[in-house]
Parts: sequence; C-alpha cells; structure tokens
Amino acid sequence: MRKANPIKEQQFDAKNQMLQKANEVSKFLKEQGYASEFSDDIMPSARVEVPPPPKPEKTNFNPDQTVDIITFIEHPYFCNLRPHPWQRLILKCFYMGQEGNTNIEIEDVTEENRTSCKGCVWEHIRQNEIDVLQKKKQGKIVKALFTVDNSPCLQCSHFDEKVREERYVDAKEGATNFDSLRLIDTLIERPIINAFQSEKDLLFSEEFDTKLRMQIMEKCTKRFKFQELVLVLGRRSGKSFLVSAIALYELYRLIMMGHPQARYGLMEFDQIVLLNVARNEEQAKNAIFSKIKQTVLSSPFFQPHIGKDTELEMRFLTDNDIKENERRTVHGLNPFAGSLVLKCGSSSASGLVGLTCWCIIMDEIAAMAGDNPDSGLDYALYDELKPSLATFGKDGKMMMLSNPKGPIGLLYDLHENRQEDPTTLVMRLPTWLANPNIAKEFLDNEKKKNPTEFQMQYGAEFGASSSDPMFTQDSVQSMFSSMSMVPRREFGQSLIEYYCHLDPARTSDYYALVIAHTENMMGVYGPDKQPMKRVIIDHVHFWNPMTKNQPISEREVEDYVIDLHQRFKFNQVSIDQWHSQSSILKLQSNGVNIVERQFNKEYKEKIYTELSQLVREERIDIYDLSGGAYLDSVGNKIPLNEIQEAKTQFLFLQKKWKGKRYYIESLSGYKDDICDAVAAVSYECLTSRIQSRLPSSKLVSIGRFK
Repeated sequence: MRKANPIKEQQFDAKNQMLQKANEVSKFLKEQGYASEFSDDIMPSARVEVPPPPKPEKTNFNPDQTVDIITFIEHPYFCNLRPHPWQRLILKCFYMGQEGNTNIEIEDVTEENRTSCKGCVWEHIRQNEIDVLQKKKQGKIVKALFTVDNSPCLQCSHFDEKVREERYVDAKEGATNFDSLRLIDTLIERPIINAFQSEKDLLFSEEFDTKLRMQIMEKCTKRFKFQELVLVLGRRSGKSFLVSAIALYELYRLIMMGHPQARYGLMEFDQIVLLNVARNEEQAKNAIFSKIKQTVLSSPFFQPHIGKDTELEMRFLTDNDIKENERRTVHGLNPFAGSLVLKCGSSSASGLVGLTCWCIIMDEIAAMAGDNPDSGLDYALYDELKPSLATFGKDGKMMMLSNPKGPIGLLYDLHENRQEDPTTLVMRLPTWLANPNIAKEFLDNEKKKNPTEFQMQYGAEFGASSSDPMFTQDSVQSMFSSMSMVPRREFGQSLIEYYCHLDPARTSDYYALVIAHTENMMGVYGPDKQPMKRVIIDHVHFWNPMTKNQPISEREVEDYVIDLHQRFKFNQVSIDQWHSQSSILKLQSNGVNIVERQFNKEYKEKIYTELSQLVREERIDIYDLSGGAYLDSVGNKIPLNEIQEAKTQFLFLQKKWKGKRYYIESLSGYKDDICDAVAAVSYECLTSRIQSRLPSSKLVSIGRFK
C-alpha cells in the first residue's frame, strides 16, 4: 500500500495552485490583447505537474463542484484521453441530466458557419495531421492518430491541399509493400468532399437507428438522469474505453463528495464498491480493470487518493479516509486501505452478491449465458446484482455492454424494451461508427468472408436469426447472367414502351433511377392464356450526396430525366411522392407523363411480391456492363459502377422479422435505393394500363337531315 506523505502533498498542492493562477492570469491578459507578450507560456515539465482546470461554481445542480464528463476525460489533470466523436457523444448523452453536467449540449453548426473546421467533430484530427508532419520534418518519430485510409480530413475540402499532398508523400515513403502503395494511389484518386460533421450530424447519420435517435433526442432534451446504460456495439468499438471512462468518473464523483458514507447513511468507513463483472475473471481483469488502473496511476488527480492495490482490486481514499490515516499515523497504527473499492470478478463468483455498489459494469453480457442461451444466467446475474445499488437510489448506475449474439437473452430484451424507460439510455452502433480508426480494408475483408456474421460481430445487428436474405446469391447472379456483356442502354428503340421510376433521396440516401420495358416470352403462357412477360432493366443511375446529410441537387436529376425522356419517350415515369412536388411540376411542364406513388408499407409489399415472383420464375434480366459516370467536386469524370452497386444492394437486402411479420430493409451500412427502384419499375411495367396508341376516331353529330 502507498503511504501518504503529508509534506509532499502540501508542496504538490501549492505548486498546482501557483501554476493554475499563473495560467489564469496569462489567459486573461491574452484576451485583453496582449497575446504577443506571452510567446513562452508557463508549461509543466511533466504531466504530474499539470494544474487542475478551474473549479466549477457551487450550485444546486453541482453541489460538489465536479467538472463535467468531457473535461474529466480529456483534461491531462484527470484522464488525458481522447475519445472518438461517437464515444464522446455517448458520454455526453448519458450524463446530460447528471449533477455537474447540465451545461453539456449536443453541438451543432449552421450551414452558413461551416466555412472552416471550427465546430467539426474531426477538428482535432486536422490539427494532428498538421502537427505530425511538422514534427517529422524536425526529425522526430511520431505517428498520426489516424491512418491515411481512415483520416476523414484527407478527403475533406476544408483541408489544406498542400498538407494533404505532403501526407500522401509521407505515407508512400513509409509504405512497406506494394499493396500499401496501391492503396495510397487509390486514396489520392478519391473525390474531395465536404466532410464537415457536427455532433448533431452524427445523430442524424443514415446508419444510426431512427428509433434510437428519437429516444436520445426525447430523453436528452428533457435531461433525464440515467441509472442504466445499455451499449450494443460491434467488436473493437471501444466498449472498454467507454465503461472505463464512466467508472473513473463515478469514482471521481465519490471522491469529490469528501465523505460519501455520511451522505448516504452508511457507517463511517463502510466500503463503497465499483464493480466490474465479466464472463470470467481473466476477462474482467484484462478488458477493463487493467485500463482503469493504467489511467489512475498516471493521473495527477488520483495520485493522493490511491490506497491498496492488488491484482483484482484497487482501493481509494476519500478525504475522510485521509484524515483517519493522519490520526492513525500519530498514534502509530496501521493505515486504512481506503473505503472506495474498484473490484473485478467473474459472472460465476457468488461473493459478488451482497456488496454495497455505487456502479456495476456487466461486460460482454450477451456471452454470460454460456453455450446455452436459454439458461437465463444473464438474467439471474442482473437480478442478483441490481439490489446492490439500492443504497444510493437514483445515484447508483449499472452498465450493460456487449456485441450481440442473436435476438435472445438479456441484452436483446433490454435493447427492445427499455427505449421508452426514462432511467435507461440505449445505444447501438456498428464498429465503423464507434471506432472510425479500425482499418477499412480489414472490415471489408471480414464482410466478404461471412456477411451475416460480420453484421452481428461488427455491424451490431442481433444476428441472422432475426433476418433472412431477401434473395439468395444464386438468385441475384441469375438476374444479371442472361445479359452478360450487355451494356447500359442510352437510347430507346422504336415500338418499345419504356417505364422509369425515381426513388428520391432522403438526406444522405442515394437518389436512384431505373428504366425498364417488358417483352413477351415466346411459348410461355399464364393462367389467362396470354403470353407471360419478362422485365428487362435497361438503364440504372444513382446520385450519391457529396456531403453527408445534404440532399441531392433536384435540378441535376430533373435535367437528367428530361434528357432521357427525349431519348426513350417514356410511357410513364413514376416517383415516390416524398418531397417531390417541385420535380413533378417541372417534369410535367416538359411533357413527361409522371405519376406519384406513395411508397408506404402496402405499396412496398406489392412491388416486392411481384419482384420476388419475377426472380423466382427467372423473368427479370438486368444488363451487366456499367456505363454511368459522374463528376467529382473538381470536375473529374469518375465511373459510377452502378451494376456493382446494384448487385451489392440486392445481396444485402433483408427480410427483417418482427413477430410473425417481416419488413424489407437493407442491412446496416448498405443501401436499398436501387432495389426499391427496380421493384417499383418492374411492378409499373407489368400493371400499368397506359398504352401507346393512335388517336381514336370520334362520332360527331351534325344534326338530322330533313
């Protein structure tokens, strides 16, 4: 156990106060216009000398004058950690209603103020890219926070072009194989986009579940004080980082109370436990406990409060404990180990039940049921541990985190049934959102090996049993195989009736367009004794937003459709009525026969029922050679590869079951706009009663002859 040295602690506190005051004076004078006089700020020579941030004012909403969760995580006096944007946002959302955190807001930046990087969640990455290059020029060995293929700044129009070029040159010089060189060349050719994102943009990103977004906006606007956090995250998402941060902050809050036992009616030196439970002891120790211990040992704030330290337990001293140790030292007694206990254990340890817990972390809860998911062991452990928080009422916290193992068990139950509970925050994120620094190449390879398993392990979907592919791989292949080596049609043929469907974009969705016609199948007749028809997909095009959460230019789409109409003489153009009125009016004024379709549940069911039958009977053919192109932000012509995109969308289109019914939707991280457009245009081709014909004659009455 570490023995406190009162004289050394007093000197440390005095030095901290002097540094803090000096920095406060420097900041004040800089704000008054004397910045040039302070080229050499007073900087600590080591992290242990970093002064604390200014102490918050004591108010009803912050009686212990605690700093907010973000200051605590990022300030070097406390944890000196840098969370990824989504990790930061999760911490904000969980604590917005907590004492000391009511100043926290979900940040947003208006469109007119997005002219620089200020307010962007990636601003620190931009600065890091610049700093790393400068240090390398000075001969220092440093590494950027993000690799070149993951850095969002290198593809952003706000980023300095010269720095971008230097970064790619540096990456090439550091490449150790030809694959790396080829990857860098590919990255250089990427279109430059406006990658600015605020925290609100993250919440409204297409890949984030709509129901969870509504839950967050509702609960955080009202600033509910949460008691439970349900985190469903893909593997390598930084789950351990998040719960370590929360556990440390909860420990900090207890220390700031001075004497928490007195506040909650406990005996003076009763233990208050922060418990980390995993499937086995080794996992509990390595996954979270070791990370917490590393952060604590290097934190200036926690140094004076560290007590006894063992392999599975770490004790901390409150201010009241420190006073008790001063008394014991005077009387020659053994020092007190500390009343705040950070403890880890396995889910099978019976000794964990009955503790007085301030905070409980259940790590990888989906795996706690073992090989038998129906055993109910995860439910039993939850029910046994929950009463341990009762002493602290609404102040006690419980966190359940895991990647999913299927639509069963406690984790799935909490995810589905706690979204309406004001005491619980539910979050579910795929790996690539929660931890954007995971290598994209690695994720792509994992996806190719086993798409279904990938969506569960990394996409944070609740397993394949909750959804089925809409079409098999063989079915998708058959749609394209009969028109192998057939290019996209750019002009219509006479005497053929062409139909077109438009699927408008919603924020960051694709805007899809598909043209089709039907042909009679020789010698094949339906129940009505009429020749069966097959659907031919002649032309596919889509528009991808250049900027996240920004709509496609309607004018660009309208001009494209009008030009196509001149070449194909559409019999009919159908369009989803979602925000389409202006386009409808413009197309009608240019002679396009356009009809609205309400893309609701009933219509979607009709068109996909028809498409399923066409696929099953092999009566739909799609050309196999892409012919589309688009211009990037600097005017370069880039291949659209619309057929590859169409194949991918069909492969990852799912029937997602809810009870005995299902709905059709793409897997998380994929699109379904082209699929919807193909299904709709096929249905319209086969069911439309509009026919091209010569004007019919009319009888005209010219009166009776006398």
